[in-house]
Formats: sequence, C-alpha cells, structure tokens
Amino acid sequence: MSPDPAIGTEHRDLPTVVLLHGGPWYRDSWGYDPEVQLLANRGYAVLQVDFRGSTGYGKAHTQAAIGQFAGRMHDDVIDALNWAINQGYTDRNRVAIYGSSYGGYAALVGAAFTPHRFAAAISYTGMSDLVDLSARIVRQQHRALPHPGALPRPPPGRTHHGRGLTLGPVRGAAGPAAAGGR
Repeated sequence: MSPDPAIGTEHRDLPTVVLLHGGPWYRDSWGYDPEVQLLANRGYAVLQVDFRGSTGYGKAHTQAAIGQFAGRMHDDVIDALNWAINQGYTDRNRVAIYGSSYGGYAALVGAAFTPHRFAAAISYTGMSDLVDLSARIVRQQHRALPHPGALPRPPPGRTHHGRGLTLGPVRGAAGPAAAGGR
C-alpha cells in the first residue's frame, strides 16, 4: 500500500466541492460530518458556506434571505468560492457545487446562473419549483417562515392542480415524436 500522497504536501489548487446546507434556515456546525470526511478523504477540499439566511448569526442575517434565494444568497456562495480560489486552496477549473433540500436548489442556481464557475452541479432532493413549494406549505409551516412573502407567488397564467402539479402555457413544444419518442 502506497503512503497517502496528501501527507506532507502543501494543500494548494485542490479540486473543491462547495457543499451547501439545506433549509435555508439552518446552518453548518463544527463537528464530524461523514459526507465532508468522505470527500476530504478522497482529496477534495470542501467549502461549506453559511450564506445569508443561515441561523445562528442574528435576526438580521436570517431575514436577509427574504426574496434572495437566487440573488444575494448565491452571491455569498460565489464570494466564498472566490476567497478559496484567491487563497490558493481551490483550483478554479475543478469546482463542483452540491447540496440537498435548499442546498440542492442552490446547486441548481449555480448551474443555471453561473455555469462557468462549476465543472459539476449535484442537486440531491433539491427544491426546483419555489412557486409549487410555496403553494403546498400548510398554514402552520407558513408561520415558521421568517416572512411568509419569502417564497414567490404563482405568476399570472400559472395555476396549481391536484397534487402540487404546476401547469402553465406550453409554447413551441414539438411533442414526444419530434424528440425521438413514440
């Protein structure tokens, strides 16, 4: 068995996984995390970001997430990534963004709005339709949100039907036959 190549070497320009927590009204904490340890053991730097909206930093920090799910919250992630690159820890060409729940949504935001920053994006059980999510939250859960208006309302012309299925106008769809289906 060969010795671990990471021991005794300077940890510079590493492939990096930006690992985003769910919630978003949650936070990462100091302690053992098997997911982080698995990635680090395989040679990845792991960057965890307590973006605005994360709990434990005061009411203003938590409420700063209102209306910013794909805005300033993503800016916080990019700012943290830029810091890791500027410190020399991260190879800018080998960065993945990964998360579950809200973190999965944030990974999709990274892939959609800043695709040039990420070589890969992984959304594990990520929210992908905030309008649908908002419509399905029961009244008791709405009270738990820092501000019920934090989630979007359906745009004009979109309605919710049955089990959370969101239907809207489809324009320019060629149909399954044109896409190689039967």
